[in-house]
Amino acid sequence: MRRRLLRGPQLHPRGVADRLRFGEGLLETLSKERTAALKQRDDRVAALQECLKKLDQGERDLLQRAYVDEESIRELARRDGQAAQTLYNRLNLLRKRLLMCVDLRVGGEPA
Repeated sequence: MRRRLLRGPQLHPRGVADRLRFGEGLLETLSKERTAALKQRDDRVAALQECLKKLDQGERDLLQRAYVDEESIRELARRDGQAAQTLYNRLNLLRKRLLMCVDLRVGGEPA
């Protein structure tokens, strides 16, 4: 007997789509976990906003240009008269500082 590989929803001979059915307990657990994950993400975003305020304007400008405006590091380095590696190092240190700050603000241990 040769089997065929079927794609998409499979139909029973009666034409009813074959679906997984989840119990109420599982759905409630998934809902609670998702709600908790969203709350944690919202808390981290709020903490990040506060941590960004602690940076000096030049550091915030660099982050803005590199991550929001998506300017290339080479272009930023050329424009600022710095080595690209210097900017990579500065961005790496800023990311580490922000991560530590966010972790402390949300009550966790710094990573």
